[in-house]
Amino acid sequence: MSRRLPLLTLAIAGCALLFLPTTLASRQEPAGDEHEEESPLAQHMEKVDKGMKALRRTVADPAKAAENIALARGMKDSVLAALPLTPQPLQPLDATQTVLWRIGFERKLLGVADALLQLEQALVEGRFEDAKKGYETLTKLKKEGHDTYVPPEEEEG
Repeated sequence: MSRRLPLLTLAIAGCALLFLPTTLASRQEPAGDEHEEESPLAQHMEKVDKGMKALRRTVADPAKAAENIALARGMKDSVLAALPLTPQPLQPLDATQTVLWRIGFERKLLGVADALLQLEQALVEGRFEDAKKGYETLTKLKKEGHDTYVPPEEEEG
């Protein structure tokens, strides 16, 4: 049994490395006229952020329901595409804590996906007050996620 513990630790560390793609591209300073290349995670989250901005003023507008349904669906697809793209922990963690970091990130994204499904359902059913509340829930989830998973220097205004 004592021989298995180091192997288990190595296995956990190996798994953690598989789930932690580097995000150096999103953290590098652009040189001269070069544009900063965003990580795949940042690209998916940018789509979600653009959707949030588009929904902000029109989420409760019945005339925009079809457009907003499509937006919510696209945002959910982006969130699910980001699921395996766990960002690096903000500080060094041991192997177990790194795996827990990944699990927390994935749970947060699944919560956002569920909130988007609830928003989509409210829009489909014409429950625009519930859609407004769903948007407020998404705003709260976004803030919580950024507070936990986005380094302060990468945070946008």
